[in-house]
Amino acid sequence: MFILIRAQWSFTSFILVLFGIAGVILGLWTLKKWMRQYYRLQEIDYRDKLERWEKTQRLMQRYRQRKSYVNPKVRAAQLKELLHDKVLQPTGKSSAQQGVSEKQFFEVLVSYFRNQVSFGGEFPLEGSQFKYSHDIVFIDSTTGLHIDIEIDEPYEGKSKQPHHCIDDDKDKRRNDYFLKNNWVIIRFAEEQIVRHPHQCCKCIAEVIADITANKAYLKAFEDIDDLLPINCWTSSDARRMASWKERERYLEEMGVFKQYSQSNRNKKPKRSRNKKKKG
Repeated sequence: MFILIRAQWSFTSFILVLFGIAGVILGLWTLKKWMRQYYRLQEIDYRDKLERWEKTQRLMQRYRQRKSYVNPKVRAAQLKELLHDKVLQPTGKSSAQQGVSEKQFFEVLVSYFRNQVSFGGEFPLEGSQFKYSHDIVFIDSTTGLHIDIEIDEPYEGKSKQPHHCIDDDKDKRRNDYFLKNNWVIIRFAEEQIVRHPHQCCKCIAEVIADITANKAYLKAFEDIDDLLPINCWTSSDARRMASWKERERYLEEMGVFKQYSQSNRNKKPKRSRNKKKKG
């Protein structure tokens, strides 16, 4: 009797174990099927959202293009009306001595902007014996846009005194003067125009395009890299650069200083011969 009951219990347990295993397998299969369906629905939902997002981005891009587009002819007419007789004009040509790098940079400017660029003029200051002068100017006769292109050296060539320093208000006062008289000012470090003249010209073309909406000049700079920035300098920085002769180094590396030195050497023999005749 005991043996029969034990055998019956063992058979029932075996059947229950089989049902349990079958239930686990069925549960895992059902879970796998559910998860596959769930992830498929998630993927479909993600694709729908991505498609809607991309469509929205395309619409936004078209909207921005329509909103940002300005007809160059309309902008030119607006600027000409706004700037007519409101841009201060020089009283004569500048008598300031040109820097050693200005002539070389001017030739590059002319290659891009033709007769729109010229050397600057002179502006007397009311109640003062001092005068302001421009290095190089860009003038667009179509719009009346006047751009003052300044080349800032860290120190003067002969005296080695600090120049164009951010802890000196001279340039700020000068900038305020011309800004109030409707000039646009672009300042480059001398090292920039010596090492990267074409990138500097691209920067000027970008400013012209931003103001006038005329992007014609930018076509010439499609293969030109953007201009890398240079940190402004303080008076102590300028004195340090002068002691290390940093300006002479980059001028010589780019062939500007040698040309300048050679022109000076060509003038010296004439003075020496005059001295001998006097003796």
